[in-house]
Amino acid sequence: MKAVEKNFWNIQKQLHPDKFSTKSEEEQEISSINSAVINRACSALKTPFARVQYLLELHGIDALCETFITAVDPEVLMEIMEQREKIENCTDMHELQELEQIN
Repeated sequence: MKAVEKNFWNIQKQLHPDKFSTKSEEEQEISSINSAVINRACSALKTPFARVQYLLELHGIDALCETFITAVDPEVLMEIMEQREKIENCTDMHELQELEQIN
């Protein structure tokens, strides 16, 4: 983690918006955007949960979004629920083994 923080500070020294205060508006904006990306990336690397969430977001997946959870086809969800119910109501080992082979 110390290496990440060291790299973070080195990059921030180069990209911090204060260093671009006398530059063009475009350079200031680019600096500001890059600085924010670096801040977010460093924060994401600090904890495993944040890392996973950040990596998923880089691939366009918002794992905490309600639509992510409900994006599964309702028919598939119903089939899963029915199969789980069959397993829960299973009364003997032979029946359970048959269900295991089917699924």
